[in-house]
Amino acid sequence: MKNLILLLLLPFSILAQVNTSPQNKKVLLEEFTGIHCGYCPDGHLLAQNLHDAYPDDVFLINIHTGGYASPGQGEPDFRTNWGSGIVSQTDIAGYPAGTINRYFYQFMTQGGGTAMSRGDWQDAATDQMSMLSPVNIWAQANYNSLTNEIDIDVEYYYTAAQAFPLYENYLNVAIVQNDIPGPQSGANQFNPDQIIPGPWSPTYNHQHMLRDLVTGQWGEPIQALDTGIVNNISFSWQVPADINDIFVDVYALDVVVFMTESYQNVFTATQVPVEFGSNTFVKEITSVLDNNTTYDIFGREVERVNKNTIYIKNNKKFIKF
Repeated sequence: MKNLILLLLLPFSILAQVNTSPQNKKVLLEEFTGIHCGYCPDGHLLAQNLHDAYPDDVFLINIHTGGYASPGQGEPDFRTNWGSGIVSQTDIAGYPAGTINRYFYQFMTQGGGTAMSRGDWQDAATDQMSMLSPVNIWAQANYNSLTNEIDIDVEYYYTAAQAFPLYENYLNVAIVQNDIPGPQSGANQFNPDQIIPGPWSPTYNHQHMLRDLVTGQWGEPIQALDTGIVNNISFSWQVPADINDIFVDVYALDVVVFMTESYQNVFTATQVPVEFGSNTFVKEITSVLDNNTTYDIFGREVERVNKNTIYIKNNKKFIKF
């Protein structure tokens, strides 16, 4: 899938949204998972509990990759083009595993790298949140139904000098999707609250699933490292109908933005929902092929309706609450 990466990288100070005071690090937890991993739902639950305890400081990306993510006949393929590259630099030794800000903890490492077992995530996250970040990030994401794009605006501000950085800094923008139904081994035992009605036994409600990296495998190189300057960079992501035949529900998307030193060591991160403003509208429906079929606002057939989402059926718009 080709993304349109835009456009603008310039310093400005008028109406800046990013915090310009030194801030502690936010945490990015990248969890490596798969539908055939029996212990992975326990990892999902532990990660979700960590996020729920620190909703403004801990952000989750679930990356389906490796042998446990390989689908069987009739099963969905939740893998992306990016997962194998990310996991390859972690020295993973078993699933589920995760990285906390891609930081190497000598006494928590699973296989000699940044990957660690789920029992260490809490301690590592607490440690990271106690550290000052050299850079702050602010972001917003807006869906434009006229272009079927998500427009993403990012501001970043260095509070600590990077006069002689050892490694180049990279700005990363990830698209994650919630409420994706699919099979999942171990769901009944470790995370039964995520089981929903559906065609698999059990059918599991997958969250925080990586769908795409707008800035590519390792992010957008950042050259403006001077302190005291608000920098702005914008991107646009064309919303596809599906990824690997998995429906992309624009109402279930979040955007995660993070800054790295080289391809490791996440300085900080933030997550924002996709917002819907004045450029989002439902076109007048003049005809429907099948009155018994449910469609989204783009006229695409849907099999499952989500809460607080606009759908069309029998030539009428409706919202499920």
